[in-house]
Amino acid sequence: MHWKNYTRTGARVVALAVSLGISASAVAQSAAPARQITLKELFENAWSQQPEAKALPARRDAAQAHRRAAQAWTPEAPAIEASYKTDRINGNGGARELEYGLAAPLWLPGERGAAGALSEAEVAAVESRAAAARLRLAATVRDAWWGWQRASVDVDTARAQLDAARRLATDVARRAKAGELARADQNLADGAVAAAEAAVAQAEAVATAARQHVATLLGGAAGSLTTPSASAEPEPRQQMSDAALSHPALDELRDKLSVASRSADLAARQSRSNPEIALTTT
Repeated sequence: MHWKNYTRTGARVVALAVSLGISASAVAQSAAPARQITLKELFENAWSQQPEAKALPARRDAAQAHRRAAQAWTPEAPAIEASYKTDRINGNGGARELEYGLAAPLWLPGERGAAGALSEAEVAAVESRAAAARLRLAATVRDAWWGWQRASVDVDTARAQLDAARRLATDVARRAKAGELARADQNLADGAVAAAEAAVAQAEAVATAARQHVATLLGGAAGSLTTPSASAEPEPRQQMSDAALSHPALDELRDKLSVASRSADLAARQSRSNPEIALTTT
C-alpha cells in the first residue's frame, strides 16, 4: 500500500517536472530573440519608414508622366466635336444639319522643347531630393547610433568604477575593523560607493534613452535590441575618385534652380493659347 502511494507520488513529481520543462521551453521559444543590428540595417529600416521614401515612387511616376506628355505630338489630346441642328422645335420644314470633326491643338514655337527640358529637370530633381533626404536621415541615424555606442561604453565604465569602489570599501572596512584605519576612512569609502552607484544609475538611464531613440528609428521595441559591439560596426567606406564626389544637398539646390529656370522659360513661350487644327464635315 505504501509502495503504491510512493509510486504514484513519484510519477506525479516526474510529470510535474516534465510539464515545467515543457512550459519553460515554450516560454523560451516564444520570447522574442534579441537583435544585434548593424548601422546599415538601422539606416535602411529608418529610411523605409520616412515619408520621402514612401512618396518617392509616386513622384517618379509623376515625373515620368510629364516626360511622356512633353514627347507627345500635341500638347493635349485631340478632341472629337459633333453638333446636330433641326427645325422641328419651331417649324417642320425638314431642315436638319449634322456636323462632326476632329480638332487637335498644336505646340507653340519652342514650347515642346521647353516642356521636354522641364520634364528632364523634374526627373533629376526627384532623385536629388531623395538623395538629400537620405543624407539628412543618415546624420540622424549616425548620431543615434554613436550615441548608443557611447552610452553603452559609459555604462561599462561606471560599473567597473562601482566594482572598484566596492572592493575598496570592503578592504577599508576590514582594516577599520582591525584598527588599522579610522572610522572616517570607512565613511569616505562608503560615500565613494554611493557616488559610484549614482553614476551607474545615471549612465544606465542615458543608455536606455539612447536605445529608445534607436528603436524609434527602427519602428520597433527597444527591448529586442542588444548592446552594440565591435562586430556590429559598419565596414570602412571605400575611397571615391574626385570626379565621382558630389554632395546631395548641393545637387538638390542645383536641380531646384534648374526646375525654376525651365518653368520660367516654358511660361515665357506659352504667351498665348495653343492653335488648333480641325477637320470637320457637315
